[in-house]
This record gives sequence, C-alpha cells and structure tokens, in this order.
Amino acid sequence: MRRFGAGTEYFGRITQLVRVSPSHGGSQRFESSYAHFKVIQDKFIFWSRVCVFLCLGAFEARKQQIGLEKIVPDISVKDQLKKIIDLQKIDAEIYVLQLQLKEKPALMEKMKEEFEALKGRLKGLEEKMKAAQVNRMEKELELKAKEDEISKSNAQLSQIKTNKEYTAKIAEIEHIKADKSVIEERILLSFDETDRINGEVEKEKLKVAEEEKKYLEKKKVSEGDVRIIEDRIKVLDSQHHQAIEGIAPEFLSRYERILRHKEGLAIVPVQGSTCGGCFMNVTPQMINAIKMNDQLVECEMCSRILYIEDNL
Repeated sequence: MRRFGAGTEYFGRITQLVRVSPSHGGSQRFESSYAHFKVIQDKFIFWSRVCVFLCLGAFEARKQQIGLEKIVPDISVKDQLKKIIDLQKIDAEIYVLQLQLKEKPALMEKMKEEFEALKGRLKGLEEKMKAAQVNRMEKELELKAKEDEISKSNAQLSQIKTNKEYTAKIAEIEHIKADKSVIEERILLSFDETDRINGEVEKEKLKVAEEEKKYLEKKKVSEGDVRIIEDRIKVLDSQHHQAIEGIAPEFLSRYERILRHKEGLAIVPVQGSTCGGCFMNVTPQMINAIKMNDQLVECEMCSRILYIEDNL
C-alpha cells in the first residue's frame, strides 16, 4: 500500500513540474507532455487499485480458509490464562468427584461381598448342625433296633431246650448289648457335637445381625453421598459452561486436550523453577517466555500449561 501511494505521489510531482514549466519548447509541447503523463498517472492509479482489490480479496479468502476470522484480533493471553485457571479449579473438583462416584459402587460391592461371606459362614454352620442332628437320629434308630433285637432274643430264651443253645443265645445277646453300648456312646458324643455347633450358630447369628445393621447403615450413607456428589457435579457443570464462554476456542481446545490426558490437571503454576504438575525443572528461557504473556507455554516434560502467579 505504501509503495502504491509513493508511486502516485511521484507522478503527481511530475505533473506539477510539467504544469509550471511553460518555456522550453512552447506551450503546446508542454501541454502534450502533460496529457501524456496524465494518462500514465491515471492508468497507474487504476491498476494500483485493481492490485489492492485483488490482494484484499485473496487475503479474505485465505483468512476464511484457515479460520482466522474466528480469532479474536486483540486477544490478551494474560486474561485468557486467568480464565483458564478459574476453569481449571472447577474441572479439578469435577474430576475428583467423578473419581469418588466410581469408587463408591466398588466400596459398596466390597462391603456386600464381605457381608455375604459372613452369611455364607452362618449358612455353613446351620447345614453342619442339621447334618449332626440327622446323624444322631440315625444313631437313635440304630439303638432302637439293637434294643428290639435284645428283647426278641430274651423272648427266645424261654423256648430254648438245651444248655448249648441257651449259652449261644446268651452270648449273642451280650454281643448285641455291646453294640448297643457303642451306639449309646456315639449318641452322647453327637449331643455334645450338636450343642457345640449350636453355640457357634447362635454366635454367628448375632454377628451377622450386627454386621447387617452396619452394612445397611453404610449403604444408606453411601447412597446419600452419591446423591450429594451428583448434585454438586450438576452445579459445577453449569459453572463450567459459564466459565468457557470467555475463552478463545483455540485456547479452550488446547486446554481440554491436555485435561483429558493429565488426570484433570491441565494448567499449573511454576514453583520456583519447577513445574507444579510434574515437579521437573523449567528452563530460564521458558520462564522468560511465560513472563512475556504473549503465548501459552507448555512444560517440556508433562505438556501442562505453565503460568507464574506473580506475573498475573
């Protein structure tokens, strides 16, 4: 543009020289020269304007192609950093709450498994108790059968005629009585066993009842916590949408990309000469670049956006 303006000024001066020089060859000669230069000047101005028009058109087309029309012309990086820092505070809390939402069901599932295992132990003891009772009943039936055998053998004694048969029957009865004694002893042991198992069952029932009460209370508290967290996240989501309104799209997309890959922490302060995210060293050149506030500077190690609090 300056060159076109200089060219126009140059032809304007020539024209003035032609107009003010009437002597050197006659007025007609000068008039002819003046007309000639006037034509050249008009053509130069015309084509200069054409070139300017074409250049502006090409610039507008290129600007639309690369999306420059979306960029804020007088953007303040410092203001953008402040807004991103405020947004980060909101997103960091959202990230922590979302982690808690994921952890709550896992904790409740673990508590449920522990409670179900306790109930399973009680059920096992109850099954063992039933088996002991069934075994005792079988022994009692066996004892009854031995007693019936003894009664029957005693009744047969009166019908025996020889001493040899009588002696054999007495020996048989004594053998049955010995078996009966063994069965009676086993029945007594089974009573002790069932009493012991029954004591364990009663203790386990009390423990299960107590643990069930604790489990239900913790479950109720956990469900209440989940509702509180969900309500808080809704509030923070609303604040998030309000906070992003003042952030330039190119800065916002860059921030969100880092946020997704860095566990909810995309922008951190420089602490002394170290990154507040990965705690690695930040070079003096990078610190100077951060202080200039003319671009977003990322940590070379963790790729988080860096800022200096005093500089804002």
